[in-house]
Amino acid sequence: MDEQIKEAFEERKKEMEKNDWDFHGFPKSASARPEEIKRIELSDLHEKYKELLYIEDTKRIDVVLAIALSSQIEGETPLWLIVVGASGDMKSVQLNALKGYNTFFLHKITSKTLVNGFKDKSRFPDLAPLLDKKIIVIRDMAPLLKLNPTEKGEIWGQLRDLYDGFAGASSGMGMDVKYENISTTLLAGSTPSIDGQILIHQDLGTRELIYRTKGNVDKKKAMKKCIENEEYEKKITEELNKITLKFLNSRQIKRDFISDKVILEIMKIAEYISLTRATAEIDGYEKSLRGNVIPEEPTRLSKQLKKIFICLMSLADDYPENNALEILWKLARSSGNQNRIELIDFLLEHPNEEFSTSRLAENLKKGKGTIQVETAILWNLGVLECRKVETSYPDKFYDYWKLKELYDKDKLKPSLKSM
Repeated sequence: MDEQIKEAFEERKKEMEKNDWDFHGFPKSASARPEEIKRIELSDLHEKYKELLYIEDTKRIDVVLAIALSSQIEGETPLWLIVVGASGDMKSVQLNALKGYNTFFLHKITSKTLVNGFKDKSRFPDLAPLLDKKIIVIRDMAPLLKLNPTEKGEIWGQLRDLYDGFAGASSGMGMDVKYENISTTLLAGSTPSIDGQILIHQDLGTRELIYRTKGNVDKKKAMKKCIENEEYEKKITEELNKITLKFLNSRQIKRDFISDKVILEIMKIAEYISLTRATAEIDGYEKSLRGNVIPEEPTRLSKQLKKIFICLMSLADDYPENNALEILWKLARSSGNQNRIELIDFLLEHPNEEFSTSRLAENLKKGKGTIQVETAILWNLGVLECRKVETSYPDKFYDYWKLKELYDKDKLKPSLKSM
């Protein structure tokens, strides 16, 4: 535990001494003020990443940079992002490139990591207060996801409190510690195995957002680049880190006017996330609802999405507004329940057609039980309508589903066709 704290101090000290930086990562020299630093443009950064890593999707670069840049913004709605992609998808490489931008890399986390439980804080200081104004980076969430349910549940609870700015612990041995007003940003990487867990937003209380990478289409080119890079990995890591830091240190948040069109789209995206990640109490045997589905209020989501939009637009003086909105929609579709989103997309393609539960399961290649749960949730939320047909068995019916005729289907897709 104390090793991680010591590492945080030493790492920041070395970075500042090596680069002659102030606390915010800018040169101390009066002759090298932030506005006078030769700027690395976003297009230059994209080309360097493509050259060294072969990344086809530059928007995954932009969203990570935007979240890092958001640490400049004060407020009570921090941004926590989990980048989800297949193993070997260079998530860790991207996150490593942020080293030195006021980051703290969390290699291992237990229920004693943030607040250790020792009374003598002079000898055993807690980590939580040292994370204030830091970007917490977790390269791989796999070790956390493999912990036993009790330990994992306690950690999720602590992370939920940390997002809200709090950390603390109490014990029957006279130890009562409480920290407040801790402001953190978080970037983490995970494989899709995270979907196999109980939905993470249930544990974090819908505080996190997810961005799912799609990988490279041309696998042969990607493999060839990796083979070429094999003996230069250390040099590539250092070069990416250097150019990424130079870019981030030269960018400042700009709060330009946001049009009504963009505000309306942000509100629409927030409502879409609220719909697609709403959870419900499900009867495990009958796959039926035990009560009403209560979606989250999209207020915090709206603030998060606005902040991400501002940070994306700050990445370049001429950053395309449509690109920023595309990324917000990608975040929305990544953060929602993937089975539910696939079901909605399929029904949008067949807006006037009825489908039995079995036929939906066959078309989507999902288990029938999964489809029963998702159709029930969307029916309860007023998105679907159900027609029941009697069977030869008493009190047994066949369910036929379609999008509700009066439901505004524009709520389920981007306003711009290019998205």
